Amino acid sequence: MYQEGAPTECNFPICCRDNGPETYPMNGDKVAGKWGDYECDIPHKTMKNMFEWVANNQDELNIDFITWTGDNSAHNVWDNTQEEIT
Repeated sequence: MYQEGAPTECNFPICCRDNGPETYPMNGDKVAGKWGDYECDIPHKTMKNMFEWVANNQDELNIDFITWTGDNSAHNVWDNTQEEIT
């Protein structure tokens, strides 16, 4: 649900997304960037780009396996379904 240009500080538990017409930036300088923001879950295109880069540079990287330690579900736990978590 990441949205470039959305506020990174807002009046909702999770920002960096379109939370509807009530969304307003607490600080107009702090908006979600094209590739992500420290305050946000990363956009899908950032993760996809990372995996594509790894795949395209496998000869130089010589990776045998990757251990993923990040959390994958969004932090809007009130909206998460069991299917999404699984």
